[in-house]
Amino acid sequence: MYLIIDNTKNLAKAYMTPMLINVVNKFFVQCRVLSDWDEVDEVICNSDQYRIEGIILSGGPLCLSKDSISKTNKNIRILEHFKNIPILGICFGFQVMSYYYGGKIKSMGREKNEISRIKVLEKGSQSRLFNHEKNMVVIQSHKDNVITCPKGFVVTSIDPNDGVIQSIESYKLKRYGVQFHPEGLQHSEVIIKNFIKICKQSYI
Repeated sequence: MYLIIDNTKNLAKAYMTPMLINVVNKFFVQCRVLSDWDEVDEVICNSDQYRIEGIILSGGPLCLSKDSISKTNKNIRILEHFKNIPILGICFGFQVMSYYYGGKIKSMGREKNEISRIKVLEKGSQSRLFNHEKNMVVIQSHKDNVITCPKGFVVTSIDPNDGVIQSIESYKLKRYGVQFHPEGLQHSEVIIKNFIKICKQSYI
């Protein structure tokens, strides 16, 4: 089973996260969406009863540069408890993960909502998420940026225009993160597909 930690304010009215759920289902894996603290707490307390292979922290409207870190507690709790399970952070989930492991977040002073191109770095050629994928067109929708990569992680892609971090990976920690929304475009869904492969290999 895969867990999707929903960081939207209202999943029924959200745009990207329902797309994320559909993409995960497309790859024929069972997923459970956790939208509030009680659901997260129940899964953690009974985690031995579940066959959890991987976890995704979704995007959402909160901004770490403005909102209290206490609002991200369900994400932090997941990161702390499931240390041996691969976790993928997307957009806001990526920022929470980066912050938790010591990265720095900064407000852009505006909302970036566009289709853009990311540059896969040379180290990204060894990336498990990109798996030798070259530069990729992706959907961006966020107000904060990760400006410092957390210790123990490798930056695998950047924005070629301003050098802003677009993805990080830590094989040792089993943590992966992307600033963009891989669920937003059909060709970028390969990121989620590759993450599922990572999880299956890790679970064996």
